[in-house]
Amino acid sequence: MNSSNPRVAAEEGVELSHVSKAFGGFVAVDVDELSIPRTGVTALIGPNGAGKTTLFDLLSGFTTPTTGTIRHGGRDVTTQSPDRRARAGLVRTFQLTRVFERLSVIDNMLIGTLPGTHLRLATSVFRPWHSAKRQRMVREHAMDLLENVGLVAVADLSAGGLSGGQKKLLELARALMCEPSMLLLDEPMAGVNPAVRERLIDLIRGLVATGVGVVFVEHDLPRVMALADRIVVLDRGKVIANGPPDLISADAAVIEAYLGGGGEWKKTSNP
Repeated sequence: MNSSNPRVAAEEGVELSHVSKAFGGFVAVDVDELSIPRTGVTALIGPNGAGKTTLFDLLSGFTTPTTGTIRHGGRDVTTQSPDRRARAGLVRTFQLTRVFERLSVIDNMLIGTLPGTHLRLATSVFRPWHSAKRQRMVREHAMDLLENVGLVAVADLSAGGLSGGQKKLLELARALMCEPSMLLLDEPMAGVNPAVRERLIDLIRGLVATGVGVVFVEHDLPRVMALADRIVVLDRGKVIANGPPDLISADAAVIEAYLGGGGEWKKTSNP
């Protein structure tokens, strides 16, 4: 579905049509049709090895599908690079944080500024009389985001000295510097303490309230059920269920996939 109307396109999310990704003879993802809305919270779940990270790589442009078409905002982005997708509003974080540890926290944020946003620094090269003002605007915006995630007190410290949870928060704040319309979070709550986990949940809810769509991978099923508006379930690279939490929790194919993958559903859904 291609839209020439920018207003309509802005309301469209991500669509996959006959998308597969093979590594040699192994097919990691094989999705017939999948539509992810631009608003609300969509959770991507599945047993270990189900293809979740590969699907995230496909959505964000870090890998190209073997077959099929990916659209974002009604436009074909199948072969677009990650930075072009980010400039169009599709921004991703990683399961293993990728902060610049030798730089300060605030410098990590400034690196997160991409050309194409209304705060971009790139235009200062061509409009030097705006340079100081624009740099001040960008820094103020970065500090506001750091305050929102609880890191403003460590803004001038080395990012390498942050805890694992703080690095997750920094990566989220840095992604928000790109002003995303859709945010892809790869296991944002993995390996963090309960306080950081609750802060991340509050931040996700706050983002959704402002109109940002969130897609996240998570293994904690009760938390998924409480947070997600829609759940996509992968098993062996295929979508076996797609719908609201109440329907997913009662889906026999989903229960079988989790029980067959080591009992994650039973262990996490019935504490």
